[in-house]
Amino acid sequence: MLVRLVRHTKVFKNHFNGTISSYNFSKNNLYNKEIVIVGGGTGGLAIGSAFQSEHNVTVIEPNEYHYYQPMWTLVGGGIKKAEDSKKNTENVLPDRCNWKKQKAKTFNPSLNYLTLEDGEKINYDYLVMATGLKIDYDGIEGLKEALEMDDSFVCTNYGYDTCQKTAKYVKEFNGGDAIFTFPNFPIKCAGAPQKIMYLAEESWRKKQIRDKTNVFFNSAAGAQFAVKKYADSLSNLCDLKNITRNYGLNLIKVDGKKKEATFAVNKEIYNTHEIKTENENLTIKFDFLHAVPKMGPCDEVKQSDLSNDDGYVEVNKETLQHVKYPNVFALGDCSNTPNSKTAAAIAAQNGVLAENLKSHINGQPLTAIYDGYSSCPIPVGDDKLILAEFDYNLTPQETLPFDQAIPSQAAYQLKSNLMPLLYWNSLLQGRWHGPKKIRKFFNPFRIFFGKKE
Repeated sequence: MLVRLVRHTKVFKNHFNGTISSYNFSKNNLYNKEIVIVGGGTGGLAIGSAFQSEHNVTVIEPNEYHYYQPMWTLVGGGIKKAEDSKKNTENVLPDRCNWKKQKAKTFNPSLNYLTLEDGEKINYDYLVMATGLKIDYDGIEGLKEALEMDDSFVCTNYGYDTCQKTAKYVKEFNGGDAIFTFPNFPIKCAGAPQKIMYLAEESWRKKQIRDKTNVFFNSAAGAQFAVKKYADSLSNLCDLKNITRNYGLNLIKVDGKKKEATFAVNKEIYNTHEIKTENENLTIKFDFLHAVPKMGPCDEVKQSDLSNDDGYVEVNKETLQHVKYPNVFALGDCSNTPNSKTAAAIAAQNGVLAENLKSHINGQPLTAIYDGYSSCPIPVGDDKLILAEFDYNLTPQETLPFDQAIPSQAAYQLKSNLMPLLYWNSLLQGRWHGPKKIRKFFNPFRIFFGKKE
C-alpha cells in the first residue's frame, strides 16, 4: 500500500513545501524592529529564525547547551545515546540573532524593557516569551536525594543526566515491584511517564525477568490518557502486558534508602478500584521507581506582570498575543494555552505566532489561529508506537491515513528517525509548522486504508 503512496510524491512535495516554509516579509514591511526573545529553546529559536532577516533579534538564553528533549524517552529505554540529543547553543542559534547568555531577571512590559541578571537593561519593540518550564526536583520530598543516590533505582527521564541513569537502572533491574508515576500538575509531554514504562517492560521481558516483575502505573489522573480514543487503546495494551493501573495516586514523597514512595490519595478516583482506602496518604514499597518531578513556570515569569495567577504568561489561546500587552507574544510551555505541552505543539504555535507577529508589525489584524494541536508519539515496545494527535477539544487530528491508535512500526520509525532530523533541520529554523497541510494531503487515502474518520 505504501508503494502506491510513493507515486504521489510530486503532489506530496507541493503540500510539504507549503508546510515547511519561512515567513518572508514584503518590502513594504516596517524594518528593523527590536524583537527580544526570552528563551533559546525550541520555540525561541524557531521564532528567531523566522524574523532574523528583517529585524534586529536578540535571544536571551543562559544555557550553553540546547537539548532535543523528546529523545530522552528513547535514551532512558536504552535505544538512543544521550549525546545525540545535545548541541552547543551557539551552533543552533540563528546566525543573525544577538545572543545574551544570561537570564532575564525582571520585566517591565508597560515601558517595553526588561533587565538581565547583571543589571543590563534591554529595550524592545516586541517581546516573545519562550522560557519553557522549570524542573523542581525539590518539589517532591526526598526525590532529589533519591535521584542522587547510587543504586537507589529511583530515576526520571526529565533531565539529560537523569535519563541516562534511567537507562542504567532499567538494564540492571532484576525483578520486583516497578512503579511509574504520573502527577496532578502540568508537565512537559504528558505521555512521557508511560512511554518509559512500556520500553522498560519490553526490556525486562526480553531479559526474561518479566515473570518476577510487577509493573504499576500510579497516576493522579482518572484515566490512562486525556483523549479517550488513545486512553482505550493504551488501557487495552496494559491489559495485554499485565500492567496494573492505580488511578488517583499523586507522588508526594520518596525515601530512597527505604525504597518507599508515598502518594496522596484522591479518594473520589482511587476508591473506584476494588481495593479501597480511608487514608489520606498511601506508602508503597518499590524496587524500581520512575518519578515525574515538579515543574512549573520560571520564578522570574511568575513574579512579572506578564503572568496569570498560576504563573504562566497570559495570552489569547488562539492568537498567542498577550491579553494586556499587544506587543508581547508567547509560545511553548511557558504560556497559559490549555494544550498538551509538547514539541509538536510548539511546531504548530510557531507558525501561528510568526504570522500574527508579522501582521501586528504591519498594522494588520491577527488572523492566524492556533487550534490547540499537539502530538504525543508513545512507543509501546517491540518497535511500535501509538501516535496521538489532538486539539484543544481533545478531538483526534490524525495525519497518517491509518488508525494511529493501533501500535505501528511505521509510526515508530517517524519518532525514532525522522522527527529528530525534522527538529534539528527544520523546526529550529522556523520552517516546520506542524503537519496540518500534510494531513490534508493524506485525506483522500483514508478510505483506501480503511479509515473513515
